[in-house]
Amino acid sequence: MDQSVRNVLKNYTQDFWIGAYSKKRWFWADSGQELQWTSWGPNEPNNNGHVEDRVMLWRQFRYDWNDEEANKLGVHRVREGHWEKSSAVCEFTNVDKCPDTTKCSYGHHFNGSCYCLELRPYSSRKHGFTWDMARTFCTSRGARLAHVENQATMEFLRSVLLNVENVYKRKEYANNYWIGAMWNRTEPYSWSWDNGE
Repeated sequence: MDQSVRNVLKNYTQDFWIGAYSKKRWFWADSGQELQWTSWGPNEPNNNGHVEDRVMLWRQFRYDWNDEEANKLGVHRVREGHWEKSSAVCEFTNVDKCPDTTKCSYGHHFNGSCYCLELRPYSSRKHGFTWDMARTFCTSRGARLAHVENQATMEFLRSVLLNVENVYKRKEYANNYWIGAMWNRTEPYSWSWDNGE
């Protein structure tokens, strides 16, 4: 802090706000790389209940991001009268097209990756995936939980998911989808100025 500002402030007995704030640091779970780009929904991430440290594409935000509890199998929508499963978007990287071996519900090729939507996790039951179950599901097929690292990929996935909602019965396929980002609670917060620096 500039010495002249210190000299002025030492004459006061109250505290003063400045334009700095802390923020959680989010990482891709499989690589440990810090996220350079995000697409959070309104008022997210909020760590609701102090338990939300994983990321999903949230249907109510038109599939923008929501931080969520890792063990969340789904959400009961009382007003809409249905259960939204926590599902998964798997990503096969460095492929020319979606491989025949994906063994997933729907595969969509974009920008060198195949994004595989698992629309009906454990379809014989009403439950969905926890984040760990979704991650295991993807890795067991040679993929990873999807990385969404730029606006173009976000818009591609959003259009695919909105199309799936429109083509199929909304109640059955209106899921939220885990991706591979997480808040590592052991990493220190980072500090930023309110202008983003």
